[in-house]
Amino acid sequence: MRAMEQPQFEELVRGHLLPSGEGPERKAWRQLWSTLAGEEHLQERTFEVLDGFLDATEEALAVGLDGAGEVRARKFRAQCLEAWARLARDAGKQPLAWAGAAAASLTVEGRQVVAMLVSAIARHRSAVRRYGAAEDRDRRVWSALGRVGLDPADPHPVQVDHDSSALAWAGPAAERLNPAARAFAAILVSAIAAHRRAAEGQDTPADRRLWHILTVTGLDPLEHGD
Repeated sequence: MRAMEQPQFEELVRGHLLPSGEGPERKAWRQLWSTLAGEEHLQERTFEVLDGFLDATEEALAVGLDGAGEVRARKFRAQCLEAWARLARDAGKQPLAWAGAAAASLTVEGRQVVAMLVSAIARHRSAVRRYGAAEDRDRRVWSALGRVGLDPADPHPVQVDHDSSALAWAGPAAERLNPAARAFAAILVSAIAAHRRAAEGQDTPADRRLWHILTVTGLDPLEHGD
């Protein structure tokens, strides 16, 4: 798969957003996504393809589609977001294992959500540093990793106040998180949302990939009217 041309790779991802059957077919589908998540280059390439699909779909929805077209676009968008979340989960079967004591207060479900947020911010940092100069808004969102002690470059335990009302606006998406996870997620979500506001009209593909994680985790303030 590493040697596949981009159009063929995109078609591979598009054609396997959902399993095509049960038994051996489903097993092969799971193996495909495990392979895509398990190798860094393939994982990054797949994230970029999914982000491209999401960008194109959201642009089409913003312009306006007829009734049937809008239904298809929203269905495709949901499938891409589901695949995005699957890839993020499968990329770390033991979420935040590298963080050691810094993640000790998080439950399994909390680790999964916080790990996706942390990964999105860390990936954004890598992309910006690789392809361009960082803006102040970028450095501010990256600093959130240190505030929760989960910067992959320097994980360390920190004391974060557990506010019982944190993420209350998110409903069921936050109710499954233990207090520590809510506190960590609230800091990370707030930082990403602030970055989105600051970058309005000046966003890059790397920025949009970062913001997608809010929808993937069900913690987008805009979708909850917050």
